[in-house]
Amino acid sequence: MKGIKQFQNTLRPEMPALKLFRRQSEVPFDSTRINLIHKNGLAEYEITDLEKCQGSSLKSFFSRFKSINARRCCGQFCEISLIALIFTIPNLCAAAMIYVYVIGSVDPLSSIAAALHVTRSSWLVYIIFLPLIDIVAGLGNLMLLLGGVRAISKSFILSCIAVLVAFAPIWSPYVIEAAIRKHKWGTECDGFNGTIFMNAVNYGQSGLSWVQFPASLGGAKYQIYQSNTGIYEFAPVGGDSIVTYNFINETYTIHNTTAPEEGQLTANSQPLEFPELGLHSEGSWIRSCFAPAVSLQNATGDVVVQTGLTAYTDCSKLQVCAMETTPQDILLVAIGRILIALEDGAHCCTQSRWG
Repeated sequence: MKGIKQFQNTLRPEMPALKLFRRQSEVPFDSTRINLIHKNGLAEYEITDLEKCQGSSLKSFFSRFKSINARRCCGQFCEISLIALIFTIPNLCAAAMIYVYVIGSVDPLSSIAAALHVTRSSWLVYIIFLPLIDIVAGLGNLMLLLGGVRAISKSFILSCIAVLVAFAPIWSPYVIEAAIRKHKWGTECDGFNGTIFMNAVNYGQSGLSWVQFPASLGGAKYQIYQSNTGIYEFAPVGGDSIVTYNFINETYTIHNTTAPEEGQLTANSQPLEFPELGLHSEGSWIRSCFAPAVSLQNATGDVVVQTGLTAYTDCSKLQVCAMETTPQDILLVAIGRILIALEDGAHCCTQSRWG
């Protein structure tokens, strides 16, 4: 046994504690401490210098910033900029173009619709640039999405979905417009007493433009026709003229009174007004090569006649909202004048499509 103890002493010689440690007053740093750790029943001592560890941690932290490569940062910045050019900017432009198209189509009284249809050329230019910008955005989306699909999984189904999503800027404006039109076609005259349906003669089509009043507004059907150059008559089907519009001297005449009543017609470039009847509107109402858009108010500011949407893909059919509180003579004068403007716009827009 004595020999074994001597052998263990040779493996782990005992060192005097006084030589291993110094008093805390003699340690160069105040933060130096001694931790006693017991492992397997053997007493071991470890000296931990906190201040030294803190210094090395700070050096390791700041060394990360020193290892940043300026060339690598420049490369990453260029990659991000390229992605922005290929994906973000075209899609933002496409989203803006889609917004303008949808608002201009489903809200004819908006300033956007007025700007798009201020001239025939302005609408044609917009219709040309809309698909071009959407195609550029779609190609950028396709490149990025297909690249991501191939990096994750070479799935045919995912590739088809990526193609459909990538070209969303191309098909989405027409889907959104159709959905909103379907909803508004039956609800846009909510708050009014009735919806008047107008049907103007198309380019190359024979017949007369007509208006169908709802039952709440009498249920009669009226037609517009020319009795002479620049003179239009508005009359019920099979009946005599009720209103005559003379665009030569810019007057209108109401015939169903004991004494014919006359008034002044405003030019197409001016807001639609009938001062003698107490009706007025704001802003331009004639749309170049398109259906008119007007909101007529009475003397108290209440809207009594307001145009709505045209039929989808058919600019010759128009809904008009009206109030039954409006006297019949006043309502007929306003409706007849709007129908004449619709006929002019329908001839142009259908000619540009089929002519």
